[in-house]
Amino acid sequence: MVLLIGKDLYIFKFSTNLNTVEHYVKHSKQPYYRFLYAYLHDNEVEAEKELAKITSDKLRAYITVVVELHRGNYDL
Repeated sequence: MVLLIGKDLYIFKFSTNLNTVEHYVKHSKQPYYRFLYAYLHDNEVEAEKELAKITSDKLRAYITVVVELHRGNYDL
């Protein structure tokens, strides 16, 4: 268990190599990380695919609200 968490912790907290962090986020098994990578790189099609893969309804709803606010869609 420590080894699994240790890798994530090291990459996100202690790694100074931005390419390593970017590669890890881009190829992560977690759809949340892949969504963030796609959204922050202005790839909306890929971000929508990854958003649909997020299983938590609350997290998906929260992300949808934030994305729509960023787009300027205040009616939602």
